[in-house]
Amino acid sequence: MATKPFKWQTAPTGTEGVNTVYAHEAGSDLFGDGTRANPYQSLGKAYRFNATRPTRIICIGRFSEMLADGNHACNIDGDYYGAATFDGADYYLMYGFRHNKMMIKNTGLGTYDMVVHTGSEALAGVGGATPASAVGSAINVIGVAGSPVLLHKASLYWGVIGGTTAVQYCIFSRLKQNDTHKLSLGAYGSLTRMTHLTVYGSTIADRKKRITQFAAIYSSSIFAAFDLFADDYNDFDTCLFLADCKWYYNGSEIVLSGATSEARLLSLTNAMDTLAIPEASRPKFVNCKFSLQTSAQVFNNAERQDFTLKHESDAVINDVTYYGALPPALNIPIMDDSSGVAATWDEASCSGHIAVTGNSIVLNEASSDVAGEILSKVIKIDPSKINISAIFAAFESKFMDYQTYLWDRDLFGASYGPGVVLPIGRYMVKGAVVYNNLNIGNNAVVVVTAENTTFANDGIPSTLIELLDANASNVCYVRTSAAVYKMIKATDGLQRNGVYINLGVSNITYRSRTIVPGESFVAVNDVDTFTGPVDYEIGIVFDDTRVPSAEWIPAQLFGEYFVWKQSGVIQLDGDGVPVSSGNYLAFQPSTNGGYSNLLKKTMINQAYLQFAIKTRKEP
Repeated sequence: MATKPFKWQTAPTGTEGVNTVYAHEAGSDLFGDGTRANPYQSLGKAYRFNATRPTRIICIGRFSEMLADGNHACNIDGDYYGAATFDGADYYLMYGFRHNKMMIKNTGLGTYDMVVHTGSEALAGVGGATPASAVGSAINVIGVAGSPVLLHKASLYWGVIGGTTAVQYCIFSRLKQNDTHKLSLGAYGSLTRMTHLTVYGSTIADRKKRITQFAAIYSSSIFAAFDLFADDYNDFDTCLFLADCKWYYNGSEIVLSGATSEARLLSLTNAMDTLAIPEASRPKFVNCKFSLQTSAQVFNNAERQDFTLKHESDAVINDVTYYGALPPALNIPIMDDSSGVAATWDEASCSGHIAVTGNSIVLNEASSDVAGEILSKVIKIDPSKINISAIFAAFESKFMDYQTYLWDRDLFGASYGPGVVLPIGRYMVKGAVVYNNLNIGNNAVVVVTAENTTFANDGIPSTLIELLDANASNVCYVRTSAAVYKMIKATDGLQRNGVYINLGVSNITYRSRTIVPGESFVAVNDVDTFTGPVDYEIGIVFDDTRVPSAEWIPAQLFGEYFVWKQSGVIQLDGDGVPVSSGNYLAFQPSTNGGYSNLLKKTMINQAYLQFAIKTRKEP
């Protein structure tokens, strides 16, 4: 039985497995060969697999390993934005590479006792130099060199936010700095333009003025809770400065005043005149906006690295144009508050091994259930103005430590003992085994690519458990409804598991919880009802017991939303799974049994959405 293929969106450049090497958290460093069908498990193996370094690494999964002393000519790219996260655990470095479609967080700092490259010990941070021979020269900072990249609590090469024309659609959140190289703005090359950046969360103590030879042009970007110098020349073209940004000169803050953008810019300009700051040293502003709004009013949840925009904020210029790295999107926080706040997850809908404790969605480790589920509140959207990009940032690797996956189907199949012929596929080790003359420990992944092979015990009785779909780890589910299908009063009664929304203008109460206008809830049973004003009506959106529900569609986290419909009907694959962006065959060609030639990028064209977290774990 052939294994289901890994899904990849990105095709190789050059020779697959040599010039372009693939890494997946469910791959194997022991048996992988760096191809899409048989990827490595770690980035280090993908980079160092032979003396000829690859020019590109494509990856999916979470990686936490030392990855320093790069050759400054290799790209490490996520397969799509949100597919790959490098977590340095506040220790590991990621240095000397260019990046694209990556989330990079918690990296360590370069220090003089770390030999990562001659003359660059304290420079070591995300990014690199161009050309490689220019390592250690601030003039040649290449920055992150990708689009998009999210860096959170990470260090940058030379501390420079910028560097090349490739720095676009990137997020810089609460960056780290060492005392030698603090954070600065600047460029490599005259008139280099950085486009659609979101720069967030750095105080003046973390900052220094431009160290690169050239100034940069920052365009269509957001600066939020980020302190700036009034005598640091860079061009700002059509940028948004939020009210929690501060401006400084010689260590003293310049306090902006005024009730409009024009007035606040004028107050800054007047202060620079009074302080006699030379024109050549001043930042240049063209068509910029100085907002009265703060980060909390503009971003959906910056502190959880959700830098998608609130639709009605100053960061949204019109339906298609916006400042910063990410567009306006739905805000579905993970239980930030479950009481009276619309657009949170509904704790009453928990089932199986998922529970809500302390306003967080967690695994109930005492539960023997293999599956779990929790539903979101109902979200009403204008589909012409908003999308679902990046709303699941906080789910990234949330359950991985528990061998639990965001997937509602069995992950594990038949067990095989020593001496039994193994079908081609991927297996999880239970115990310790010897396969292909290699000793492999508990919970490691064995990739079987040859027919008629077997394994032996390595000192203890062991088995290999077939991994049916180890690739489906970052998937949630969404369903849609065109409209509320029925209005009811409190006296009409509720239906168990029905999803109801408060469409009126007054608060109602359900099970001692206040449901505000626009908020939904899931009925726990058929006995309770809601209370509110006399003859007050609420709407039924989803009621699976009485009305066929819209299909739950796997929605790939961070990826674009794809679905295959014919005559408005969602198509299913041979296993009965909707063919969408979360399907394991979504990015395989038809020659491999996939659907990549049938899927089309689609706008969610319904008014009401509901999301579900569906998880499976090893029994």
